[in-house]
Amino acid sequence: MLTYWNEAKIFVDRTASVSMDVLHVIAGVILLIFFAILLRRSLASWLPWFAVLLVAVVNELLDLSIEAWPNRSEQFGESAKDVLLTIFLPTVLVLTARFLPDVMAARDASTRQDLAD
Repeated sequence: MLTYWNEAKIFVDRTASVSMDVLHVIAGVILLIFFAILLRRSLASWLPWFAVLLVAVVNELLDLSIEAWPNRSEQFGESAKDVLLTIFLPTVLVLTARFLPDVMAARDASTRQDLAD
């Protein structure tokens, strides 16, 4: 199972035209939306955010168990960075949805006209 997960990640890394850091950022947002839909919660809920955090941490623990770098402190630093990159934008989205809900809400036609003026 671990081998398949690692091979899938290597495949995505090799076929994507962006760095792994960017892929972590993209994955975090996609996972947040996926878990919000799956759990039937809004983006303002912390539950989908915690699910993203859990996936990010488990992913990095798997990475640490699959490969061992000569300098483990560098590897731990990279893992911490990956978790932070994965969770950063979901955190921004949850905080925005919670504390600035009007920014996330659909606007009616009259409001859109006001914005155009």
